[in-house]
Amino acid sequence: MVPAVCRLSTTSDVKRLAAAVPTSLGTPGTPTLVPVLTGEAGGTWPRLVELLGGAPFDALIRWAGGGGKGNAVSVSVARSTRVCVIARAVDVLVANRSSKENEVMVCVSDEYATTRNQFEVQLTPATPSTPVPNFAQTLQAVSSLQGSAAVVELVNGFGTVKSRHGVGSLNGRFVYVGTADSVRVTGLGVAEIVTLIFGLGI
Repeated sequence: MVPAVCRLSTTSDVKRLAAAVPTSLGTPGTPTLVPVLTGEAGGTWPRLVELLGGAPFDALIRWAGGGGKGNAVSVSVARSTRVCVIARAVDVLVANRSSKENEVMVCVSDEYATTRNQFEVQLTPATPSTPVPNFAQTLQAVSSLQGSAAVVELVNGFGTVKSRHGVGSLNGRFVYVGTADSVRVTGLGVAEIVTLIFGLGI
């Protein structure tokens, strides 16, 4: 039984998102994050955050425990997923990744479950690199071009390339991110899109 002091002030909400406008290459670009739910309690408890939408979307989940600095994770969602955090306060923002209007629902229950998620980033010749997101553990990559010559480079905190992988070799298999600070893709074709899929430990 959840102690009364640990119950969140808000446990569910819905937001209707306007259709997203893609870049000229058909990528989401930098989507606008819209607040959906903010809940606070007087004590820390496991929270299972359920995210449900009618089309693909990204979510930024921020939370804080009993004290100290809070944390955050970004996840990419095809239709629905769950993220478990141990928190006193939970804040959820979402961004549409679809050319149609998208209704997104967020529900938070006071319970614990093991969850696994992913975060997707699309790189192009104009934006060929990205920082490694919070909680990233593994990385896969796929190209919009068949027989791509692009190369994925994992760069450490000193700006040195620690490993290189042909995009084709990361289609259907993953590498561990380890202590990489950023990821960049070289050798991109003029209109090529390389999608990086980060497997998250949350």
